[in-house]
Amino acid sequence: MNKTFRSDYDLGWKEALQTYLREFLDLFFPPIASEIAWDKPITWLSQETLPPPSSLAESPPHPKGIVDALLRVHLRNGHPHHHLLLLEIQAHPHHSFPLRMFLYFSSLLQQYKDNLLPAAVLTDLNPNWKPSEFHYQIFDCQLSFRFPICKLLELEDRCKNSSSFAAMVVRLQLAALRFRGKPALLLQAPKQLFSEAKALGWKPKQLADFLRVMGPMKRLPKLHLLHFKEFLLSSLHGSTMRILSDLEELLYEEAYEKAYEEAYKKAYKKAFSEAYEKAKKEIRTEAEKKGLERGLAKGLEKGRMEGRAEGRAEGQKVGELIGEIRT
Repeated sequence: MNKTFRSDYDLGWKEALQTYLREFLDLFFPPIASEIAWDKPITWLSQETLPPPSSLAESPPHPKGIVDALLRVHLRNGHPHHHLLLLEIQAHPHHSFPLRMFLYFSSLLQQYKDNLLPAAVLTDLNPNWKPSEFHYQIFDCQLSFRFPICKLLELEDRCKNSSSFAAMVVRLQLAALRFRGKPALLLQAPKQLFSEAKALGWKPKQLADFLRVMGPMKRLPKLHLLHFKEFLLSSLHGSTMRILSDLEELLYEEAYEKAYEEAYKKAYKKAFSEAYEKAKKEIRTEAEKKGLERGLAKGLEKGRMEGRAEGRAEGQKVGELIGEIRT
């Protein structure tokens, strides 16, 4: 995974958390969701809240201490205090993930001095990777830190029988990882899920939101994207232009990037060529100037030498003439 936390096949569905938070928490962490007072406001806090932990410099995807989701919620039953909820989405196994969760927890606790609950959603395909604890011990000093986790792989069967937005996203996430590098198979997943969502009576906004979380679609070959657009046109009969506009963004983003790169290369080449010609002209002018100076200097020196020779010759003639006159 790269430094911005989004690999080519990491879905952009985290943005949907703000709109479909309750669905996601009901699916991922039912005990937590049941204790939240959903009738009270939820505050989404800045993601870039942590100093970069030096010990995590080699622990992607968060080199700058950027957490995935941090929000302030209120609890039910008249609980007087609000709580912070930290949600981390981890798409690939990494040995330092429990340490990172602990450092995020301790940093946020120090910064906000508030009740804090960290939780992790594991979206990878390794059924045996379930990190939920961080342990530290040196001599008699011991530390044990536990946090709740949700393994998407274990929700797959339940999601197949659910019509919720969150369940559809989970199925799409798992398909994106399974069919990585296989565009023909990857294309079938959103087509199937779109057909199911339409049959379930999803509203156009839900369909549009679902399309926006399809990160892997951006890396499909253009021909496959065009096939997907044709599928949308035939299934939606052109009635939801918002959905198609979102697809157009996917279709043309890569083309825009390529055009920008090509334009940059041309501009760079032109600037380099102009700078090269200017430098060559300046060098030529300077060379001509120095050549003229050297030529003038040589000419003056030659003139002086020839003048001396001529002067000596003339002096000799004058001396001979005077000698003849005296005799």
